[in-house]
Amino acid sequence: MTTPSTMRQPSPSSTLAIGYITGGVLLTIWAAVWYYFLSNDESGEPVARWKWYVCIGLLCSGIAIAVIGVLVGRIGREAQHADATIGQLTGAIVTPNTPNGQVLPANTGAVAPGVGGQAVVPTTVAGSPRAGV
Repeated sequence: MTTPSTMRQPSPSSTLAIGYITGGVLLTIWAAVWYYFLSNDESGEPVARWKWYVCIGLLCSGIAIAVIGVLVGRIGREAQHADATIGQLTGAIVTPNTPNGQVLPANTGAVAPGVGGQAVVPTTVAGSPRAGV
């Protein structure tokens, strides 16, 4: 029995979540600094209204982007069980059929009718259990 591998490909949602959280927090911090500057301006000149709108808009956008990043991270963590680990692909067992729909027994060396009445002989692969028979 083999032990499960601890190596996994990083989930794309985790990278996306880190980017959203980082961008949102940085945008929020700089908008808060600008808000502090606008509210404590002692130059005596009135501050244009559009600066307040842009400042508050950036502040709210930064908070929204950070929240989206947190939610993307949580969704990615919940969906992590759906991520396939590296190297766990398995093949399906195929049962050969004849043209008339009859199922041939597996690995018996039976001959199935081919195209134009020619026989199709199953071949074995070197190293398989039936290679030397």
